[in-house]
Parts: sequence; structure tokens; C-alpha cells
Amino acid sequence: MIFAVIIILLFGGIAYFHYAQGFFSATLSAVCAAAAATVALGYHESVVLGLLGGAAGDYANAMVLMGLFAGGYLLLRTLMDKMVPGQISIPHTLDKVGGGIVGLIAATFATGIVALGAQMMPFGPSIAGYARYKVETREEVTIPAAAGGSRQRTASVQDQLTEATFTAENKKPLLLPVDDMVVSFVSGVSAGALSGKQKLADVHPNYTDELFAQRLGVQVGAKRVALNLPGKTPQVTVPDKAGVFRVDADLTKAAVDAELDNVHDRPVKPTKGASDVQLVVRVLFTKDAADPDGNVRLSTGSVRLVGGGKSYHPVGTLEGGKLWANKLDDYLIIATKTEDRGADFVFFVDEPSAILSGNAKDPEQKVQDGVFLEVKRLATVDLSGQPVTTAIPRSAKPIRVERKTEVLKRNGAPPAPKPGESGGGDAAPGGGAASSAAGLPFTYARADVSKKLFSPVNTGSPDKDLKNQTIQSGTLSTQSSQFTQLDITPVQSLTILRQGANSVDELFEPAGKKLLQIGGAPQPEGGDPWAWGQLSKWQVVDAAGKSYPPSGGFAKVRKEQADRMVAVYNANGTPKEIPSDEGRPTEFWVAFLVPSGTHVKEVKFSGKTVSPLDQQVQ
Repeated sequence: MIFAVIIILLFGGIAYFHYAQGFFSATLSAVCAAAAATVALGYHESVVLGLLGGAAGDYANAMVLMGLFAGGYLLLRTLMDKMVPGQISIPHTLDKVGGGIVGLIAATFATGIVALGAQMMPFGPSIAGYARYKVETREEVTIPAAAGGSRQRTASVQDQLTEATFTAENKKPLLLPVDDMVVSFVSGVSAGALSGKQKLADVHPNYTDELFAQRLGVQVGAKRVALNLPGKTPQVTVPDKAGVFRVDADLTKAAVDAELDNVHDRPVKPTKGASDVQLVVRVLFTKDAADPDGNVRLSTGSVRLVGGGKSYHPVGTLEGGKLWANKLDDYLIIATKTEDRGADFVFFVDEPSAILSGNAKDPEQKVQDGVFLEVKRLATVDLSGQPVTTAIPRSAKPIRVERKTEVLKRNGAPPAPKPGESGGGDAAPGGGAASSAAGLPFTYARADVSKKLFSPVNTGSPDKDLKNQTIQSGTLSTQSSQFTQLDITPVQSLTILRQGANSVDELFEPAGKKLLQIGGAPQPEGGDPWAWGQLSKWQVVDAAGKSYPPSGGFAKVRKEQADRMVAVYNANGTPKEIPSDEGRPTEFWVAFLVPSGTHVKEVKFSGKTVSPLDQQVQ
């Protein structure tokens, strides 16, 4: 508690100085300190983003806060001394007692600003022995061998939160909570006598908790801030359309702990209230947000959704329709060295009306005005008016958080992305324990109602209607610029296959029918990676027990250091089986044309249940 002792000593010194100065002088000083603290706390972020342009980002907030306070105080005190050059005669006892009391007020503002400034610095969770919430250090932690390695390692875990999130019983304010006092005062005047367009509480509902959260889960030497500067390309964005969506199925039932068991010492089990809305915000990062090695380092504590005077931190990230749960101080890494990437952050919102308009039964919801997302302190994104979809949207950018090998072995890799959605690089789906236990040669991932092909194909012709068109990779037919027939082999890379102005990425659906696509991946090791391609063995079964055969199958294939495509599709008949190839499929989709309105209850392969479903196809 060295930090708390320093604050107490500083507080005592400032209070004694004002006691010695007397009541009148101390009163002027306290007024100047209160005014300077209000200006500093209210405008420090605007100065950092506007005047400094994000320079010295990791330190800028602290320097500007304390600089504004010191400069404002000295300016006001100098003006006061010039306006009132003399002392006023006051009875000695009143002068000293009054000076001491008012000195406590001045000391509160001065030391409060110092305490806040220190908490804005790029320290770890603890500052000279002080952490706002209970943390623990574990000296002997066994870390499993990394991929390709043969040795496990031992390490120490420093200043780790004892709980997954902030809990009142683990909160430890300063012995003299001057930081909370200053924030409370400025919040009060910003909502009252000095109110303007925006109150401090609208942006910082609990500033001291936020400052602590921002120091969690970021490695030493990593960037502590991301920058969205006026007039410059933002480092952090949320797509204007399909950037905010809602998941109605209870994510906690299939949630997995996204960190190593040994590191956490206990599993993370997110819980939500009966009325909580599971809101997901898709956050994209550019390489400028990354550290020199191309990785963006952050934690769920670095991200907050703000609306209605309340901050929400994510409970984890969504990948493959599954919640990967995290503590607030878990390390998250997003690789942006070769391309922009993102993550889908999941928030449990217990007051939906503060964030969303209407209710879940409305055909369309939007984000309320004034709601915003903050990432790594200086990157804010206004979400006002954003439409809220009710399905996981496709993304042109990979949506992927890097995972430890042992975490993937324990939980199975994030399942295959939706058709047309990038799942990210070399983290191919696979290893699902449930599928292998059932004796299936692949891992089931998800079911989606979609007519999108996972990657476009250049038809080689501007015509909308084609019959048995031949291209280098195979043959195709189209109707109204949608594929009615496909027979594509992995000759060209996906990059070459989709190049050109005549690219098509939609499959034709006959009248009254819809496409249901089942996604999955081969087992990561052993077995026949092409076994799933025996399309005649697949079927989906509806609520009445009627079964439907596939109309096509598609796969992303890794061959000769490039991703390629295998695809067969027949909108008006039975597709051929997918032949084995010397490449290895990393993701696959099997497509079924079923009548619109069908309630699919089960997916089968070779007579075995792949997965029960509760999918309304419409």
C-alpha cells in the first residue's frame, strides 16, 4: 500500500500548508483547486485527441490532466493574489481552524488529481502495491508446451483478478478515496451548475473503475491506447451495417473458458439475468492499432460499451456461434500484420432500454442516441442509430482472436464461419470432441440459412444467364447471376478465382425453396479428410420426419501453399459426389434445398446424428 501512503503524506502536507496560510488564503486556494480540477477532468481527453493529436498516447492523459490542473491552479491563484493582494484580519482561532478545514478541501482536489493521473499511467493492475480490486499473485504456474514444442514451462502470474469481473466485495478504494471524491464532485457540477451538452457521467459513469480496467490484460511494453483521431483514418471501427447484432439463444449454456485452466486457477462461467440482452459488437482493427510485431494486445477490460449512464465490459468474444468467455484481465491478441482483423465482443446488457430502442419483439431495433464503444482508452466509435440485426452477419474481414493450442485442444477450434464470412487464417476449425466421440470423420460447426458461396467465382462472362460455361477451374451455369450448377476443382487459388468484374457469390434457389448450409471441418489429424464429401450419405430431417438430400457441397482446400475451392452444386437435381484431392480441406459446407418454412430438427451422415437442430428455414 505504498501508493496509498504516498497519497496520505501528500494530502497531509498540502493540508498543513493551507493551515499555516490561514483561512482566507486557504479558501482562495481551495476555490482555485476545485475550478482547476473541474477543467482538467472535463477537458483532458479533448486536449489529448485535438491539440496533441494522440502524441505520447500511453502517457498523454496523465500528463495533460495534471498539466491542466497545475496550469489552471497557478493561473487562477495568480489572478486571485493580484485582485486581493492583502490578507483579511480574522480571529486567530477561526483563522487556523478554518484554514485547516478548507486546507483539507484543497488537498482533496490536489491529491485526487495526482491519484487519477497515476492511475492513467501505463502501469500494471497494481500501482506501488495498490489495486482497486482484489488481485493475487501465483508463483508456480505450469504452462503446457506450445504448438510444436516438447517442454512445458513454469511461470508466475502477477496481480491477477481473483474474480472474472468487478464485484463490490472485492473493491478496495484508497484509504483516503480522494480520486473518487474528485470524480464525484466534477460529475455533480457537470450535471448541475456547469452542465452542458454532455455530462461527465455520460462518458465516464465510473471513471476510477475504468482506469483500473484499462490497465488489465495488456503486456508490459505493449501499446496501452488505440487512436481514433479527427480527420484521420481510425484505428478501430465498427461496421455501419451489421456491426451490432443480438443473439437470442442463451450463449452461457455452451460457453467455454478461453484461457488455460492453470492460468485461471478456476473456470470462467458467465451468467446472465433473465432479462439480459446478449448484444454483440463487431470491432475491426487496422495494423496501425497494433504493436510493432503486428499484434493488437488488449483485454475485455480495455473495451467498454457506454449508454444510459452505465458502462458494460464484454464477457468474452463470439466465434462460430460460441461464447469464448474471459476474465476482465485475460490477454487477448488479434493478429493484423497481414490484414485488418476483428473480434465480436459479447455484452450482457441488463438495462436494454438504455442501449436499444424498442424491445426484442420489434421487427427492427436500433442503438439509442449517445451510445458509444470505447477501445483502449482513446478509440471511441459512436453507435447512435446503428441497426441491430438478429443474425450473426458475414464479414469481409477475418473475425478471429488468437487462441492458445491447449485451449483449442480442450474446447475444439472455433467452428467454420458462415458462408461468405472469413474465419481467419490458419486457425482451421477442427478437433471437436463431440463429433469424434460419435465416430464421425469430421467436426460439425453450424447451420445457416444462406445462399452465399464462401468465396466468389469469376464466371468469365458479363452475361447473367449462362449454360455450361467453362472456366479454368471447371464448369458452371447461372440464372440471374446466381449459380444453378457448379463443378469447381482446386486448380486456381481463391484470389485468382474471384478476380475480375464478373464474380458471382450467390447460389440459385428455386421458387419456394431456401438453402440451408451445414458447416464443419475434417478432423485435424488422421482419418480421411474427404470423407464428408460423400454427399449421398448426408440428409437433414424436418419436424415431421421427412428427410432431404443435399444439393451441393463446397470446401476451402489448402494446396500448394494457397487456399483453393472445391464445389459441386445442382439447383435442379442431384449433385455428384465430391472426389478426393491431393489437397486438404480446412472448412466445408453441405447445402440443402428445402421448402421455405421447413422446421429442420436433425442433421445426419451415414445414418448417424451429426447434430440436433432447431432451425426454422425461411
